[in-house]
Amino acid sequence: ATLLASVAQDSEEEQLDAVRARIEKVKQQLAASINERDHMQGRLAEAERLVSELQNNIASLNRERAATESRLAELENRRQQALDDLQQQKSRLAEQVYAAYVGGRKEKIKLLLSQKDPAELGRVAVYYQYLNAQRLAKINAVRELVSTLEQLKAQSALENQTIKRLQRQRHVELEQLKSALQERQGSIAAINLRIRSSTDEVARLTAEEQKLVRLIEELDSIMKEFPVGSRTAFSKLKGELAWPVKGRLVADFGQRRNGSSISWDGVLIGAQRGTSVRAVARGRVAYADWLPGQGLLVIIEHGNDYFSLYGRNETVLAEPGDWVEPGEAIATIGDSGGQAQVALYFAIRKAGRPINPRPWFKGSVSRR
Repeated sequence: ATLLASVAQDSEEEQLDAVRARIEKVKQQLAASINERDHMQGRLAEAERLVSELQNNIASLNRERAATESRLAELENRRQQALDDLQQQKSRLAEQVYAAYVGGRKEKIKLLLSQKDPAELGRVAVYYQYLNAQRLAKINAVRELVSTLEQLKAQSALENQTIKRLQRQRHVELEQLKSALQERQGSIAAINLRIRSSTDEVARLTAEEQKLVRLIEELDSIMKEFPVGSRTAFSKLKGELAWPVKGRLVADFGQRRNGSSISWDGVLIGAQRGTSVRAVARGRVAYADWLPGQGLLVIIEHGNDYFSLYGRNETVLAEPGDWVEPGEAIATIGDSGGQAQVALYFAIRKAGRPINPRPWFKGSVSRR
C-alpha cells in the first residue's frame, strides 16, 4: 500500500510539473506578444513585476528582522536573568566563605579533641562535609553562569550583526524599489500619451478583453488535465462566498467603462494599498503574472469551468499550481497595469464567459 501511495504521489507531482511547464509557456508567449505589440506595455509589465518582487523581498526582510530582534530580546532577558543568578550565587558563596573563615579550622579540631559522644562527632563531620559540598556546588554554579553569560554575549553579538546586515539589505531593496517605481511612472506617462482619443481607449480595452479571453481559454484547456477536487462544487457556493477584500464598490458589473460602449465584466473594489486579497473558494492557481489592463493578475480554477480573477495587485503571493483555500491571502491590493486608482478587479467566469459576481456573496460591498 505504501509503495502504491508513493507511486501515485510521484505521478501527481510529474503531472503538476507538466501543467506548470505548459502554463509557463503560455506566459512566455503572452509576454512576447505584449512586447511585440507595444514596447511601452512591455516596459510597464517588467517594472510592475519588479515592484512586486521587491515588495515581497522587503516584507520577507522585515519579518526576518522582527524574528531576529525577538531572539535578541530573549537573549537579553536570559542574560539579565543569568546576571541576577550570578549575583545571588556570589552572595551565597561569600556568606559561606565568611562563615568558614569565622569558624576556622580550629573549631573543627576542638570538636574532634573534645570528649563528646563519638556519634555526635560523626554528625558534625558529616555536617562539615555537607557544607564543603555546598560550597563547591556554588563555586561550580558560578563558573557555569559565567560561561553562560559569555555564550549569551557571543550570540547577542551575532544577532546584532544579522540585524545590521538586514538593515543594509533592506536599504538596497528600497533604493531598487524607488527606481522601479520611477520606471513604472515613466511607462504609464508614455502609454497615456499614446491614448489621445476615446476611439483609442475603446480599441485598447477591446484588445485587453480579447487577450484575457484567450488566456482563460488556454488555461481552461490546460487545467482540465489536472482537475480540482473539492468536497463542495463551486456552483453550490452561490450566495455563500466571502468577498476577497473589504472595501467600497468603485465600479459594478455591467457598468459602462469611462463612458465608452464597453461594460465592466467584473467589479472594482477600492481599498487601502497593500491590503490582503483572499481566495473566495478552494481551487488551484492557474495564472499569477502580468497582463495588459489587469496588471499583476491571479486566476484560480475552481473546477467545472469556473474561474475567479483578481487583478491590479501590487504583489502576488501565490504561484501557478498552488492549492489555495477559502480566505487564504494570494496577493495585495495595488494599482498595477498603469491604473490611476488603488483597487481590486474581481471577476468570476464560467467557461470563459463573465458572470455577475455579486449574487455569489453573502453580503454586499459598500458604495460609499
